[in-house]
Amino acid sequence: MAHGPLSLWTVAIGLGLGGALGGGCKKTAHVRDTTPTLPEELDPVLVRFEDVPVEETRAGKRPLVLFAMSSEEPEAALLVSDVRASRAGFDDREMVLVEVYETGISRYEHRPMSPESAREWHRMYRASKWPVEVVLVDKDGGVKRRVARAVELGGLFDQIDATPVRQREVYERGRTDPGG
Repeated sequence: MAHGPLSLWTVAIGLGLGGALGGGCKKTAHVRDTTPTLPEELDPVLVRFEDVPVEETRAGKRPLVLFAMSSEEPEAALLVSDVRASRAGFDDREMVLVEVYETGISRYEHRPMSPESAREWHRMYRASKWPVEVVLVDKDGGVKRRVARAVELGGLFDQIDATPVRQREVYERGRTDPGG
């Protein structure tokens, strides 16, 4: 009869039970890959992606990097909306918004970022917490704040304004401003 031990073994392997029935196989934990990807149904030819290398684009700017499952994540959408509403404060502090999504289109200053660039930002700042993580990076590339939720921009602005580098920027800007 064809339903002997060989058939049971074949079914067990097909179901991923080879380690449980096969004897001697070590169990390995499945680690979920959380690096950014595009949805399969999205045709990359239809989207104009920009390469945004971390080192080149960070120079002279303070990136606020938002890591989230997708742009549909409520906390992510709220932070993006807050940044748009606080654009003057963002620009004054020489900040840029970098949105890195596990699925969907990641963005640099609201422009579509290539998947390779999104993976580079993810690797560089090692986002570890999903669904949302926010990382404030200073001009020197150092992480100044890492929070596992969306943050209020007022608190970030206060933190930046308290740094000696920012105080020097404000002082120098005031000296060169004809009205100040």
